[in-house]
Amino acid sequence: MIGETGFGTGLNMLCAWVCFEQHAPANARLHLLSTEKFPLAREALEQALSAWPSLADYAQVLCAQWPAAVNGIHRLHLTERVTLDLHFGDTTERLMLLDGQVDAWFLDGFAPSKNPRYVATGTV
Repeated sequence: MIGETGFGTGLNMLCAWVCFEQHAPANARLHLLSTEKFPLAREALEQALSAWPSLADYAQVLCAQWPAAVNGIHRLHLTERVTLDLHFGDTTERLMLLDGQVDAWFLDGFAPSKNPRYVATGTV
């Protein structure tokens, strides 16, 4: 399983999916898990991902299943071998609910100006 804090446009997830499709054995499966506190609207996601034409087929599958911005877990079966669990809500709260093992992480870059809670408290 690959985990990610901060799904954003899903670019990391799409790149992992492409790499998996190109290099994984035919019987392998990929399970991705990502958190996002402020999910994009489908239209904004489509527009953002249009900047990468080489990912268009993958982005189309993702956007077709993109859920409403409701807190909780949204499971997307992107292919028979690729599953994405989107956890909408605060990353810390969402990850505390996990029961399982993540093999690798994509970590969201920290920008203090975008995270006033941490700037105000002085904690990182």
